[in-house]
Amino acid sequence: MRGLGDHDGAAPARGTSDLRVPVSRSIGRTAHRRGPSSWLLTIVLAAGWSAMASGAIDLTFQSVGGGIALTGAGTNGAALSFGTVSAFEPIGGGVTKSMSGSSYDISTMFGVRVDQTPSISPNYTLRARVLSAQPLAWTINDVPLATSLKIVALLQNYGSTASHNIGFTVPFSASAGLNQVSIEVVAVSN
Repeated sequence: MRGLGDHDGAAPARGTSDLRVPVSRSIGRTAHRRGPSSWLLTIVLAAGWSAMASGAIDLTFQSVGGGIALTGAGTNGAALSFGTVSAFEPIGGGVTKSMSGSSYDISTMFGVRVDQTPSISPNYTLRARVLSAQPLAWTINDVPLATSLKIVALLQNYGSTASHNIGFTVPFSASAGLNQVSIEVVAVSN
């Protein structure tokens, strides 16, 4: 029995969905952690599909309550901008921040709607992965992402928007610089 986050290694039947996240950041802190520590983040969402041989899946990204509004919501090519996020400054609406002794976590919600034509399976599984190793730890629905596909949601219903949480952890020890990450999101018919 596979658990949430496990992947059997099988390639999806058709297409994939990309969640591309260009990240630029500048970090500077005082010894008392009062100085600026900010990242400027923009996520570009591009969708595809995966299905069984006789059907097709249409995956689109949606804005959802409690999350940052997507530009191009309802399409397979939407964008989400975190704007500037900081450990020590207020954050924007739709963004959640939590602090620990050595890092802070930033997250928001986004929606995925999957439609299937013709209807050949009762539901789908959502999987995701980072396309290359990253200095930040990325998650979807609290499942740590790696370079192999991880199951991030099971038994998802077709024809409705499901909310998902995307987030990352910023260690206080992270050095300044430019970071770009691509995250692949795949819906697979069950």
